[in-house]
Amino acid sequence: MEVKQKQLEEEIARVPKANPYPYATDFPVIPPKPIPKPCTRPEPFQLESLVRNEEEMQREMEERWRKEKEEAQMRLFKAQPILKEDPIPVPEKVHKPLTQVQEVKLHVDHRAVDRAEFDQRIKEKEMMYKRYRGE
Repeated sequence: MEVKQKQLEEEIARVPKANPYPYATDFPVIPPKPIPKPCTRPEPFQLESLVRNEEEMQREMEERWRKEKEEAQMRLFKAQPILKEDPIPVPEKVHKPLTQVQEVKLHVDHRAVDRAEFDQRIKEKEMMYKRYRGE
C-alpha cells in the first residue's frame, strides 16, 4: 500500500501545475481605439532611368529615320558623266642608259704588300738583335 501511495505522489509531483490567474473584481482596462491617421499620398517623382530611356528611344528613332533617308537617296538613279580622258594619268617611262659595270678594288692586294714590308722590317730587327747579342 505504501508503495502505491508513493507512486501516486510521485506521479502527482511530476504533473506541473500553473499558478492561477489572480482574480480581480474589476474589469481589465482596455485602451481606447487610436484615431485613424490619414492615408499616405504618394508624391510625383521622375526616375533618371526613364529620362535616359526617353533620350535613347529618341536617338534610335532619329538614327532609323536617317538610315531610311540615306537608303532612299541611294535608290535614286544618278547617271555618271562619261570620261573622255584617262582620270589617272600614267607617267611615261624614262629610258636611262644601262649601268656600267666597274671592277671592284679589294684591299687584299695592297695589304699583302704592306704585310710583306712589315715582316721584312721585323726580320731585320731580329737580325740586329742577334748581332748585338752575339758580339
